[in-house]
Formats: sequence, structure tokens, C-alpha cells
Amino acid sequence: MNSKQEYKKIINSFKYAIEGIISSFRTERNMKIHVLAMIIVIILGFVFKLDKMEWCFIIIAIISVKSAELFNTAIETVVDMVSRYHERNPKAKLAKDIAAGAVLVVAMGAAIMGVMIFGPKIINIFNKWLLKNNKKILTKNKESNIMLISKEKRYGNFRRKWNRKNF
Repeated sequence: MNSKQEYKKIINSFKYAIEGIISSFRTERNMKIHVLAMIIVIILGFVFKLDKMEWCFIIIAIISVKSAELFNTAIETVVDMVSRYHERNPKAKLAKDIAAGAVLVVAMGAAIMGVMIFGPKIINIFNKWLLKNNKKILTKNKESNIMLISKEKRYGNFRRKWNRKNF
């Protein structure tokens, strides 16, 4: 084969892959949900000014969920094609359920990663709001003690420390 034919094959490969992604987005409800979640996470990433390492974890999580959803769609399509709709095949159902379960596991892992990255940032903003409005909240300090936080903390006048035993 000459290089022109090889080049055309490569271009067609990308074309078919993009068509598959678009088709999955158009036909699969969960893919739309994952894309919406991806957009929200990316916006939050810019709002909270994530560092490079946090962006790497977010990108890995997004790619993992999207890939799992695409594999799930492919498996469901093949199972539907091979099995007959009017016949309930327990093995076809099992294959589809396992594929959907794999997506759920990956999505839960991505959600946990998101909580680990965005959680402290959201709590920090919430605590700043509480301090600004002179509200009180219980929080943990580095020594695993529970401390009562109030507006006075900003001025160095700390409230009494409480150990977990006191609760």
C-alpha cells in the first residue's frame, strides 16, 4: 500500500471513532448525564483554580467515565444485536448488567475523586462565609481534636478546645 492509502485509513479511523462518540451521545441518556457532569466539573475547576495535579486527576476521571460509558454502549449494542428482543435471554441481561455495573464503579470512583478535590475547597469557602457572618461550626483541627470556630478565631482569641470525649 502506498502512503496515501494509509493516510486515508487513519483519517477514516478517526472519523468512525468520532461518529461513535456522537452516536452514543445522541442515543444514550447516561452519556448526556455524564457530559453534563463533565461540563459542571470543568467549570468548577476553573472557579476553584485547580492546580496541575488536581487537573490531571479530574481529566483521568472524566476520560475513565466517558470510556466506560462508551464500552457499555458498545456491549449493549452487540448484545441487543445478537439476542432477540422477543426472547428474554438471562445471559444477555447479565452481560448488559455487568457492563452497566462497570460504568457505575468508575463513576463512583470519579465522584469520590471529585469530593476529595472539591470538598476541602467548598468547606473552606463555607467556613469563610461562617466566619464573616459570625456563625459557629464544629470542625476538626490537625490534632484530630474538635474545635469550636467563631469570628474571634481570626483575631487569635481561640475558643475552648474540645476532645471527642467531651461529646
